[in-house]
Amino acid sequence: MSRASRVLTVFLFILLFAAPGLANVDVEAERKLPPTVWTEAGLSGRVAWTAAPEEDYDVYFIDLHRGERGNVYAREGDYSSPALSPDGHTTAFIAEDEDWRGIMLVHLGPKADNRCPVRLNEVPEIEDGLSWSTDCERIYYYTREPADLAAVALFFDPEIIDPSLLERIGKLYYSDAVTGDVISQSLEPGDYFWPRHLGGFGVVCARREWEEDALRRLAYTHDAGVTSDIETPGDEVVGQIKRYPDDTLLIPVMRDGELWYVRFEPRIAEIIAEAPAPPGFYHPVPDPVDAYCGWYLCQTAPAGDPNSELVFVRGLLGECEWETLPLTDNDYYDGEPSWSRIDMGQ
Repeated sequence: MSRASRVLTVFLFILLFAAPGLANVDVEAERKLPPTVWTEAGLSGRVAWTAAPEEDYDVYFIDLHRGERGNVYAREGDYSSPALSPDGHTTAFIAEDEDWRGIMLVHLGPKADNRCPVRLNEVPEIEDGLSWSTDCERIYYYTREPADLAAVALFFDPEIIDPSLLERIGKLYYSDAVTGDVISQSLEPGDYFWPRHLGGFGVVCARREWEEDALRRLAYTHDAGVTSDIETPGDEVVGQIKRYPDDTLLIPVMRDGELWYVRFEPRIAEIIAEAPAPPGFYHPVPDPVDAYCGWYLCQTAPAGDPNSELVFVRGLLGECEWETLPLTDNDYYDGEPSWSRIDMGQ
């Protein structure tokens, strides 16, 4: 079946079996800012994030050029950890209620018109950190689940491994964004976290081998299923790996007890830039259009903190003069940002 036919099939599925549709943001609780605040600074694209205006988490989004806002309304349960496709047309996120946990999709198109969210895969063991392939066809994620002891035995003697290491290991997968077909990406024993696809290179992730006490290496894997290490300085990777538009990586690491942000070129295994993390700026996402403009989108407090807002920061790694612009201003939690361009040609 052609890809166009597969897309049509999914569209018909959305019409027939969709979950509740998109709702409008509660404007009384959100002190809205005009889009000129961002466009005059050269910022563009679409942002999606997790917010908690009430008891449950929900996924919100905004078009920075038009200022159009919306949110996915969950009747019950939580919607969180959004990941925008590189063209800005689709948001994948983790949905959870009393009897289901997995990946859902909302198609936004060039404009945030009201489309309905649909379930893609049930993945009870899924962890935060969804990401897309650069061609928008796959969604990468990782789970925490018991190790396959037969696979471990191919590389190690299970009797000499701490049993606690085998109870919940990180495993990489990807789902076809249209069919939902699932493919495993991690073959060798070890923990794999926070996958990030790079065009023409493969999938880079944080990795820990059994004898190590932390995620102190990067690895990459590709369709052939071969996993190889990338030489790094050995800092502990402590959060999601983000991608710049030139396929370099932004990696949060712990160095001598201090959080640092490192820009890394995996193809030649070199650090391009690095700086200690300034207080109050977490989970930075690089500008999806310009790899060298120095803009990032951050949250201002740890996950779940009601004081957390979203703010654009320029010069996080010392690229240019420090500057900040707010994105949200309210009385509830805003975090887990995702930022993409909007491809208007499709």
